[in-house]
Amino acid sequence: VTTRERYVRAGRADLRLRMIREARVKGRVISEVDGSPVAAAKISVSTRYKAPHCKREKRSRGISDDQGYFLLKQLTKGEYQLLVQHEKFAFYAGEATISLETGAEVDLGTIELGKGVQVRGHVFEADGETPVPGANVSFLWKDKELRKVEPRDSTTDENGKFSIPALFAGEYEVK
Repeated sequence: VTTRERYVRAGRADLRLRMIREARVKGRVISEVDGSPVAAAKISVSTRYKAPHCKREKRSRGISDDQGYFLLKQLTKGEYQLLVQHEKFAFYAGEATISLETGAEVDLGTIELGKGVQVRGHVFEADGETPVPGANVSFLWKDKELRKVEPRDSTTDENGKFSIPALFAGEYEVK
């Protein structure tokens, strides 16, 4: 049985509570380069409700432990998309939909994060010669569906140089 019903007297009216067992998603995050665990990776699963008038997302978030393991709790029945992010690696967006039933626990197994590509550059004044120290450079996805991926940021040094590690291949807007 995945649900339990209890009756609670609340003042003049009866209140009926329906308790639903949560669904869970678990797995492990490792480095594609050497197979080592990736600690402190940000893991999230989310979906949009199917009703056209409701645009809220159902979501659960977590952080991988020192051995790369994670457990996302308090999920309800539905179809979810996985997103894994870490500042030293390219993000991972699961291609397959995760289907959860009430009370189920789904093990995603091992998720490998790749290095991605590093972008380096300079920021200059309009004259093209004077470096701009302390400028914030952000790479944002052009694809609106991927905008939920945290932007990659860097601040220029005293010579106007910046470096952003671990970008995933794709089209970005630079600010």
